Amino acid sequence: MPRIRRQHPIGPYIADFAVISQKLIIEVDGDSHYTDAGKISDQVRKKYLENNGWTIMRFDNNHIFNHLNEIADEIFKIIISNKK
Repeated sequence: MPRIRRQHPIGPYIADFAVISQKLIIEVDGDSHYTDAGKISDQVRKKYLENNGWTIMRFDNNHIFNHLNEIADEIFKIIISNKK
């Protein structure tokens, strides 16, 4: 199983979680991501990361608290399907 790193720097950004071997980023979004400024910042960040070959999965804090098993399954499926 690939290693998942927490608070991993990628260029000018810090990913909440990253699977380096698969260039997969897992972001956990709190309230600041839903403001106008947060949405713009996320779009700029997403463009930079995707242009550098990263895939991004985003999850809302509340969704994680209430559906952790489903989210873990979704992440696991992506990791397995991208296995090199």
